[in-house]
Amino acid sequence: MERRLVVCQEAADSDENGDDVFCIEDALQSVSRAQWEEFYYDLGLFRPSEGTEIYESMWKHFVVPTLSKGDGSLARSALLYRQLEDRVTEAEPAEIVCDSVERPTDAAVVDDVGREYDVPVRNAEYGGKRRTAFACLTATLGLLPFFVDQLLSLVAAVFVDVPERSETLFVPAVGRFESMRPVIDRAEMEYTVVATPLTAVWYLKSVAPAMRAYDPVPINLFTTPAVLFRQVQYVILELGIQEGLRGRLVSELDEFMRREFDVAMPNAIEQSLRQLYQSNVYRRLLLGLVFESAIERVGAKQVAIGTESVLGRSVLLAARRTGCAGYQIPHSITTEYVAPIQLDRTIFLPSGLPIDYLEERVPQSARKNEDALVKAGRPYLTELKRDVAETSVERSDNSFRILVATQPHDDEIRDAFVENALAAAHLLADALEADVSVVVKTHPSEDPEYYESVTGETDLPVEITDGDLRWNLQASDLVLTVNSNVGLEGIIAGTPCVCINFWNPLLYDLLYAKQAPVPILRSPDEVQSFFRSLTADDVSALRSDQTEFVEEQFVLDGSPARAIASRMESDLENRPRSDSV
Repeated sequence: MERRLVVCQEAADSDENGDDVFCIEDALQSVSRAQWEEFYYDLGLFRPSEGTEIYESMWKHFVVPTLSKGDGSLARSALLYRQLEDRVTEAEPAEIVCDSVERPTDAAVVDDVGREYDVPVRNAEYGGKRRTAFACLTATLGLLPFFVDQLLSLVAAVFVDVPERSETLFVPAVGRFESMRPVIDRAEMEYTVVATPLTAVWYLKSVAPAMRAYDPVPINLFTTPAVLFRQVQYVILELGIQEGLRGRLVSELDEFMRREFDVAMPNAIEQSLRQLYQSNVYRRLLLGLVFESAIERVGAKQVAIGTESVLGRSVLLAARRTGCAGYQIPHSITTEYVAPIQLDRTIFLPSGLPIDYLEERVPQSARKNEDALVKAGRPYLTELKRDVAETSVERSDNSFRILVATQPHDDEIRDAFVENALAAAHLLADALEADVSVVVKTHPSEDPEYYESVTGETDLPVEITDGDLRWNLQASDLVLTVNSNVGLEGIIAGTPCVCINFWNPLLYDLLYAKQAPVPILRSPDEVQSFFRSLTADDVSALRSDQTEFVEEQFVLDGSPARAIASRMESDLENRPRSDSV
């Protein structure tokens, strides 16, 4: 009897029919860092023949790896292709059967492998051109509220004061104003804060109340009839005829990946583009045209963004089109991977780690100039260090408090992380012969009630809180995280950090954890081994080594906010106005 290859999403027992079983998640988690970086960085060298700005705007959204359900990550698909290809060539199955493959992009990869190796595939459900066309139509119809808001903004602009001149535009990410606020507070140049929610939402709801003291201007108030015409033209010529552009982009990407990686996955590429339709990125692309209008209207010489999202990249592209300088003041206090497609901007980084990482990993042809990467620090980190020095928290001699910093990953990841953190706490209680307690500190976007069922069976004292992070850091003896900024904050607060990340490289390790003496535990067995033998002296050594590394690498003194503002002011004085603006 000819054997089949059964492909499933999650781990499964061996098939009772004697079939080979291929588990997608297990296969992806077995890939090496080198394999991941090959796809991530080399994909950054691809340029389409047309629609280049669209691709540059959505590049990170399109390529970056993630475990979020429904995402169409090209890097993930390429890694999966390689793993499944190896299994197919090894097993030579007569048929491939998809069993509970939940992600459409994964199903598309299975179908691509089957087609490439002439193996029949059953149950690979990811939709075809009709579903892609429907997704494009849905995305286009989803722009209607945006255009209605644009029309309302034309009327509202008559009754609202809009700046006539402003040298600098600050564009904080929604919900991330506090990351940019310290720089704005210390800026001595002429500036305007721009809000990005729909104008109607901005005025009808209490959006970003902390920002309102800075007289922010909703971006849509810079809409003009000419901008509206350009947006409609953009939708018709670029998005409305997306079938033509999409067909070219799929074909060119497929050719590029076959040539560079020996991977043939046209269906997975098309599925990734469909996910973009469904993610509402096009409204953000259209806002780029409004930002172009805003830059020209107020005569801005520079624009500063927060997050490198589709919108952030669209703003940088608008700045490039108008001869305006771009800056990025990231929200993250650590920094993720540096995107290979480098748009024209100066990035203010918290440490020298990402600069070194960029020089080592990103191909020379994809790098920005080195002077555009500035080791400036983060105001939040200097404030944290100062607060820690000025306050103290009493701790009991025979107690040990573990802070578990959660993040809004998929439920199975959150469950596994907390369950292993609790197992670590039990082992530590025995190893230290101390009274161990656990505090589950939830991410601001999570519901604390979620963790009640996950922690309900332990006999250790457990507190679930969304309360003050700084106090909890100082009151704890150890921080456990997957890949959170909280680990770095803990080190600065004098609390050592340990990472539990079974999902690398799809959940990346932050640079501070990779470079500092931070243990990164890759499996439940490693968690068991590490915490079973951990001593009080080991914890003390971790604290000392991690503190020394962070104080050496990160800017923790002075005024990073003023340093960032000063750099922008200096550039402003030395930058002539572009003739194109």
